[in-house]
Amino acid sequence: MSRPHNFTDLESLLAFKASVADPHGLLATNWTANASFCSWNGVRCSHRRQRVVALKLANFFLGGSISPHIANLSFLSHLNLSHNALTGPIPGAIGRLPRLARLSLAYNSLSGPIPLSIFNMSSLVEVSLLMNNLSGSLPSNTDPPFMLPWLQIMSLSKNHLTGSITPNFARCSQLQVLSLSFNNFGGSIPPELGNITGLILLYLGANQLTGSIPASIGKLSKLNELELGNNYLQGVIPEELGNLLDVQYLALANNILTGSIPIALLNASKIHTLILAQNNLIRSIPATLGVSWPQLEILDIRTNKLTGRLDFINSLSNCRNLEYLELSENKISDFLPDSLGNLSTSLKNLYLNRNYIKGRIPSTIGNLSGLIDLDLGRNELIGKYHQSFQG
Repeated sequence: MSRPHNFTDLESLLAFKASVADPHGLLATNWTANASFCSWNGVRCSHRRQRVVALKLANFFLGGSISPHIANLSFLSHLNLSHNALTGPIPGAIGRLPRLARLSLAYNSLSGPIPLSIFNMSSLVEVSLLMNNLSGSLPSNTDPPFMLPWLQIMSLSKNHLTGSITPNFARCSQLQVLSLSFNNFGGSIPPELGNITGLILLYLGANQLTGSIPASIGKLSKLNELELGNNYLQGVIPEELGNLLDVQYLALANNILTGSIPIALLNASKIHTLILAQNNLIRSIPATLGVSWPQLEILDIRTNKLTGRLDFINSLSNCRNLEYLELSENKISDFLPDSLGNLSTSLKNLYLNRNYIKGRIPSTIGNLSGLIDLDLGRNELIGKYHQSFQG
């Protein structure tokens, strides 16, 4: 006579308990034979079959490893072991869970590669493995099938993953969040990513990516945040990024980008944070950027080769939420305009140092009542701070 299915779940949970360290006794005092496992901490069962459908043990201070027996919880749809101190590999057997929709193992110390079986789980909606010590590469076109038709969130940031970013992500037609930042990915950004039309967040920063920014990224019409900073990207900023009409956060800092700030980028009128620092951008800053980006809060374009005048300061008076303005280490040569005092009273940080700005500091700077940090050094200014400046 075969064992009842719920006994299989019980054995799987006990095997999991045996493999983890439980220094605070959060499992030891509750996961006992005195009560049904459906009442155990972090365990949720289906009403009809009394099978385990969710195991949620985030922030339980667990150490040790993840038992491969967890794959015997065949009705499991949600596994959340995040914010613990788990070590060792992710069991490849997890890929056999036929109903698993949400997998969160973030904020642990798991190591080894991501099992290839995870990339062929047709039920997965969310995969969150960020902030571990995972290594190895993502599946390529020559690896086993990459089929995640319902995937909405893929978060692998802050690991030690290498290799290239697979174009297979373009097969995930439901994908909304792709977060691969703070790894060691190399190679170029696959232009196929521009076909994931539902993408809202794309984080590829802090890797070793080379090549240019694909113009196809401009097809991601629902994108809110784009982070490509701290790589080795070259070439110009594509004008097609101006088609990102919903983008609010755009970070391309610390690359090797050249050319000018595209005028077409002014079409992205919802931008509140623009970070283009530490590149090789040239020419002048668009004079009407403040009119085009009324929601601007942070503008950081320091350490480039930008020239021209400061007439764009006039338009920035339209940005009533501006808090941070960083233009240092460029080649801007002009007089400080009186309109500097018309900037938002929310402005806390203003850095114009290491340019070729000349003349006197306008007395209107005293209007910037919220200013905390001001640096105008290493310019060609004369005179001294006006008495009205109280920052």
